[in-house]
Amino acid sequence: MNILENYENLDFQNLDEKDILKLLIYISGYKNVDKKLKELLEYYDNYENIFKLKINLNKKVNKRFIYLLKLLNDVSYNYIHDKIKIEKNILNESRLVAEFFRRKIGTNASEEFNILLLNNSYQYLNSFVLAKGSIDRTHIYIRDVIYPILECNAKYVIICHNHPSGNLNPSEEDEYVTRRVSKLLKSIDVSLIDHIIVTKDNYYSFAERRKI
Repeated sequence: MNILENYENLDFQNLDEKDILKLLIYISGYKNVDKKLKELLEYYDNYENIFKLKINLNKKVNKRFIYLLKLLNDVSYNYIHDKIKIEKNILNESRLVAEFFRRKIGTNASEEFNILLLNNSYQYLNSFVLAKGSIDRTHIYIRDVIYPILECNAKYVIICHNHPSGNLNPSEEDEYVTRRVSKLLKSIDVSLIDHIIVTKDNYYSFAERRKI
């Protein structure tokens, strides 16, 4: 079975990282796919480093491969983002929200703190970056949190940040930020319904663990 037949028989969602990478290599015009796959893995160590697009792939692949990989990442990210926008009840879709943020910031080398705003029907209103870098209690400014919420007339909020270390366990600082934001939102009659921590391949939900 060749690469295209494998794709046709399994469908994209059933392909593993190796299959997807081989398909990208093949479509990019490389004749010896297995040789190129071995070369990339030897140079970049693992599939993750190749798919992240955070490294200089120009050294080992052609522009067609880079464009295809970027297109794949952008399409999957935009699909999830659009799905979040039309969901009738995001409260029931913690995994979907986590996947959106995992693709957005899960592979970042530094921390990034994001906020998702919902209306009184738990539908998407807006999302924005609140802070970049190490998140601590000095980075959460009341003005930066309150203004966009009032501007959108949001009633519910989901906050999310990434752990570049790959450790999903919330720190004491994470617990503090959750309590502080929750208290702050209650003062303006808005509810914090989740705090999600993401890594490159997983997530931690305060709501799922009943910590909110």
